[in-house]
Amino acid sequence: MKVYLKYTFCLLLVFVLGSLTLVSNETYAQAKSRKASSAGSSCLLSSSKVLVSRNGKDNAGEVGVFNNTLDSNLGKVMVGNNEGIALDSRGNLYQCGDGSNGPGVRIFARFSQRADKTGVEFDAKRDREIKGDNTTLKNPKGLDIDDEHGLLFVAENGNGTVLVFSAEASGDVAPLATITTSAKPWDVEYDEASDTLYVALVNGEVAVYNSFYSSGFDTNLDRTIKPDGSVNLHGIVYVPGKDLLLLSDVGDAKSNSDGKLFVIRRASKANGIVKAARTIEGDATKLGNPVDIIYDGRDLYVAEKANDVLLVYRNIAIGGSGNIPANVTISDTKPEALVILR
Repeated sequence: MKVYLKYTFCLLLVFVLGSLTLVSNETYAQAKSRKASSAGSSCLLSSSKVLVSRNGKDNAGEVGVFNNTLDSNLGKVMVGNNEGIALDSRGNLYQCGDGSNGPGVRIFARFSQRADKTGVEFDAKRDREIKGDNTTLKNPKGLDIDDEHGLLFVAENGNGTVLVFSAEASGDVAPLATITTSAKPWDVEYDEASDTLYVALVNGEVAVYNSFYSSGFDTNLDRTIKPDGSVNLHGIVYVPGKDLLLLSDVGDAKSNSDGKLFVIRRASKANGIVKAARTIEGDATKLGNPVDIIYDGRDLYVAEKANDVLLVYRNIAIGGSGNIPANVTISDTKPEALVILR
């Protein structure tokens, strides 16, 4: 896993006797359309919530639930997978995994409407899983959903590919298309309005594929974007209304102090090495391994795995570069991926 989320809904989060109820009130297409306008939420329900996929030794398979300011931990559910996370227009939860459950993508049907008192557990009778040799899944990381065309994009880090499946796929199925990238991918972002696929690569580049759907899944690379100083890109968000590309860089994965955030303007025209409008880095930032990011139309949320924190940078598109501390810092053990619910 992008208003700019790795997928947005109006949701009511209610805990009753430890149960979780998420009630959808907005379609994914409506949410996508709000990207261009940066308009405020039209939700009549509760304020937005943040789901956090965790991937530590003792908490892999958990999804934590916070309020939108991150100052209230509302609980957790056990979903079994440990990587990127997303929601489609019907409230189905998609989550990549490469842990104890084996490589695959789990799809929890109507997750937003469940209220299981023991948590949301995978149920083969109503849920789906994309898994098996034909899928070519090995170490899937980030993912994105094209709800308009019914497609699922998966950054398959282990094999150095981006896989395209039907969003309705299930079982040991072959992908509809496979893109072999120049370096291993970590996350993907598809912009429906421009029919452009952006892929964050661990060599510090963003691979860009124009007219991807209308060309019949043309896998030929159109251009690359490399922020000056980038090393190992992970999180990616494209903001069509502002033509911004927001990126996180983990640098050396063994270091807990060399992470960066980049803000790239005029992303639809960017090509080659570009100077970022903002580069945030340094010891005050607590950026070491910022493995995922999401954007709510104003603020950037960061899953900082190496330092076990969630960070929020207010008004990320505005301001200068430098060693800038986050506006919000909340402890959370080994956060891996994020999604905002409205």
